[in-house]
Amino acid sequence: MVVLKNNMKRFLLLVLLLLSFTNTVSAQTAEAIPEKEVTMKAEVLEILKQGTTNIPGTEVEHSLQTIKVKIIDGEEKGTVITVDNDYLNLKVGEVFYLRHVTDSLGATNYYGVEEPYRMPKVLVLVVLFVILVCIFGGIQGIRGILSLAGSFLLILY
Repeated sequence: MVVLKNNMKRFLLLVLLLLSFTNTVSAQTAEAIPEKEVTMKAEVLEILKQGTTNIPGTEVEHSLQTIKVKIIDGEEKGTVITVDNDYLNLKVGEVFYLRHVTDSLGATNYYGVEEPYRMPKVLVLVVLFVILVCIFGGIQGIRGILSLAGSFLLILY
């Protein structure tokens, strides 16, 4: 019984030692690379260059674009920049989310395309859902939608 307690103490001491080592290492690496990342909406003004290339080490073709964009919200609103896009095939006039990464000194490290702006499509689906619930559910459907909206309001406040 005494041997078991000593082995258990050694095991717990080893686990605590390993946990404390991993926490200090991760804390030091987090401090070593301070970066600021901001996501904002942007609109494609012009496609400067478009083409395809093979992904290194594979035979898979991948599309590349160099686009001129105008930032339409955030701190840099109104700024026109050029971005290399290897994520989405965008068209002129399309709105998307742009990611801007800077280092701790404020120097620009990276502008990158994140995701397309989907809010108009989502709103169409929400309106369609409400209309269909009201048509098929009648008064109970309307009461259900109102109670759902009330629940969302209570959660938000």
